[in-house]
Amino acid sequence: MPIREYKCPRCGASVELLRWPSEEREGDPPCPHCGETLHRQISAPAPSGQGGGCGTGGSPFT
Repeated sequence: MPIREYKCPRCGASVELLRWPSEEREGDPPCPHCGETLHRQISAPAPSGQGGGCGTGGSPFT
């Protein structure tokens, strides 16, 4: 289940939610703070863990 980032246009709250694809088809959820419809934000994908990284010796930071 993907984590989606949303921002409220009314109160400015940023929210991360776990959403099933079927829930996404129902539209954007309401803000838990003020009830306004949240707007989905574009975010960078999470690292997949392939091709190096911490502890594998493939990171330029180790």
